[in-house]
Amino acid sequence: MLSKNELANRIHCDSPIVRGYKDLDKQLQQCGVDIRLGRVWREAKLGDGVGEFHTIDFDNSKRAILELPEIKPMTEGEQSWFYLRPGHYLFQSIEKVWIPNDLCAISSVRSTLMRTTAVTTDSPLFDPGYLGPDNTSIIVPEPGWRIELGARYTQMVFFELSSPIDDIDLYQGVYNEKVG
Repeated sequence: MLSKNELANRIHCDSPIVRGYKDLDKQLQQCGVDIRLGRVWREAKLGDGVGEFHTIDFDNSKRAILELPEIKPMTEGEQSWFYLRPGHYLFQSIEKVWIPNDLCAISSVRSTLMRTTAVTTDSPLFDPGYLGPDNTSIIVPEPGWRIELGARYTQMVFFELSSPIDDIDLYQGVYNEKVG
């Protein structure tokens, strides 16, 4: 796992592993980087008019991921807030991450959110070659959340691989540089 000093070196270089951060002094932690909330989508439900089912198969030839309804933040003075009722949401980061051929990364919801009894339905694994935002599925508990646009919601930790991945094997999936 990369330490604070190693992370700082990998961020302050020609190919930074985290891009678009606001305040690295606040976001850089002992063994990870806090990632900020940029966009929110709510789960699609039957009858929403957005489709019937997500389709996931072995080789992705039949993959169909429904378009999710995006939640827009409400502006109050100088700040913008997402008001989220209990339920399932997809959070997307402001920052983009670049995973070089000698690293992988995992994203985990910050303990502040866990103390509200929030549940993540995954801890995304970022393969070497991935470039794009963090997308985390979160279940918001009762009574709901008021969460600021730009709030630090997850921490990304980076792990050094035992040997670098060949360029031909780098992640080249459909989610590279994708939004939502």
